[in-house]
Amino acid sequence: VRYVHRNDLDTALCSNWIFPTYLDFTDYLRFALHLPPGAPAAVATGMTVMMYHKMHGHTGMLFCRPGDAAWTKVEKPRRIGYGYFDFAYHDGKVFGMDINGEMAVFDAATLGALQLVPRPPDMPNLSSKMYDSICSRKQELDYVHLVALPSKLVLVVARTTVKSSRPVALDLFELGSSPAPDGQLAWRKVAEAGNYELFVDRYHATFRENDGANGTRIYYVHDMKKVSTVAAYCYSMQENKLECVYRSPEDDGPPDCLTRPSWFVP
Repeated sequence: VRYVHRNDLDTALCSNWIFPTYLDFTDYLRFALHLPPGAPAAVATGMTVMMYHKMHGHTGMLFCRPGDAAWTKVEKPRRIGYGYFDFAYHDGKVFGMDINGEMAVFDAATLGALQLVPRPPDMPNLSSKMYDSICSRKQELDYVHLVALPSKLVLVVARTTVKSSRPVALDLFELGSSPAPDGQLAWRKVAEAGNYELFVDRYHATFRENDGANGTRIYYVHDMKKVSTVAAYCYSMQENKLECVYRSPEDDGPPDCLTRPSWFVP
């Protein structure tokens, strides 16, 4: 597969990738959907779909709206790092997190860049399963996942090590205004996010309200590429308790035969 960013010779950026199967190609796709409030007809008119593939590198992301003949490119505010690996929509804004930990904030209506949010504090091993090959030399990996709750945007951090078959810890950060005079957005570590159950896997992040008033619970799928066994964990932030709720059989078949299903679908 060949991707060309811009067609003129002076500014063209080309990338060539080999994907053994279409499944491998789709493994590097990420999407975000913006649905503005309003009547069904108005929702269809104002809907925006944002997309990123690893082939795009550090050039930016793509978006389209109903009636568009083609995708439109949205440039990255700063070409640093590789590219986006997670998206979220919240409060009229689209958030794209870069593999270097910076997060670009875009206006969902105009797609103009508003701010670059610094990487979360105390996270030297920030990683993404989309870029496993880049992080393969690290001994500790902090996998991050954006989750948009009704009143806040949070970041789930699954801390792992290459020697452990389970996450070592699960942390939570909340996006809010910094105490600095400029009041820019910044991450801060929190003890919980309220009475919610958060669900994160390799591809998706979603939530539901926890009617039991048991505080925040995080359900996390711990899987590694080219490893057939998969396990799901539940972490109660109120009780500080991590338990395995599912583990696939050891003889689940060759990794190449897996369909990589999504565990949690909104």
